[in-house]
Amino acid sequence: FSVLQAQATLREVNAGFACKELKSICVVNQRLAGIIEDIARKNTNNIVSMLAKIGETSLVSVGDSYKERKSRLIGMQHGLSAEDVLSKSSREKFKQSKNTKSIS
Repeated sequence: FSVLQAQATLREVNAGFACKELKSICVVNQRLAGIIEDIARKNTNNIVSMLAKIGETSLVSVGDSYKERKSRLIGMQHGLSAEDVLSKSSREKFKQSKNTKSIS
């Protein structure tokens, strides 16, 4: 499966976050396709355990994404700190803007 572009799909979420989610979903779909192929070849050893692992993996990735988005929303409500900013360049810009003083 090819990983689709997600930038235009979810405008309220930044492109990196949306792309990460899409890749996670694609991995789950690839594993399911592999299991279906194994069933078609009559290779049914460990299929139940593989299905359980796939379900658990998808729930963990969705849960992590929910927590990350919720923490970002809380950060927007309470004001961001340097640790909340994910990229290094953004963190440096944030620190620089925090150190500057405004003259009124």
